[in-house]
Amino acid sequence: MSQQINLLRQKGLPQAAVYSAAVLLGVGLVAVLGYGGMASQKLSSAQAQLASEQQQVQRLKQAIQAAEIARRAPDGIQALDDEIARLNARSQQAAPLLASIEAGAAGDPQGYSKQLGLLATIPRDELWLTNVDVGKSSKQVLVAGRAMRNEQAVAYAKRLRDAFDPLGVHFNAIELRPEPLPNSAADKPATVVNFKIS
Repeated sequence: MSQQINLLRQKGLPQAAVYSAAVLLGVGLVAVLGYGGMASQKLSSAQAQLASEQQQVQRLKQAIQAAEIARRAPDGIQALDDEIARLNARSQQAAPLLASIEAGAAGDPQGYSKQLGLLATIPRDELWLTNVDVGKSSKQVLVAGRAMRNEQAVAYAKRLRDAFDPLGVHFNAIELRPEPLPNSAADKPATVVNFKIS
């Protein structure tokens, strides 16, 4: 029996080579992980886009099915035609009313903002308004309220007449009605004047 022994010494790898190999291995690992992360991100983006497109395809299929059902069912089309005819008849009935509103026969199409805005700018010394009524195509205004004295109501009527004259609203009458206050003394009753200006 013979045995062989190798007496030659094997040289080990230098330490720098081991370090270089470890660095290369680490860089390679980072590159593989980075590429994997990018691929994963692209994959999830593609999956989201696919899901969105599948939903859109599903909606289109449903729309096609609904159109197909409507095409096959003459009763559905007839019902729609009947509804359209009914709505056309109603719009033709409302056309004269709409035309009169646009022409101003039923009042100013913009409402009473001019009259109410002007009314708000007129000073009201020691009186308060209780009712305002605008009618006859915005050309008639009735103002009612209370004043402490007759003179205040008359002065207010003159200010109304002067302010509203450019709008074509004319105030021709004032009604004054004194009313005793409920909590006034019996020997010297306090009164308030109810007024209507029209």
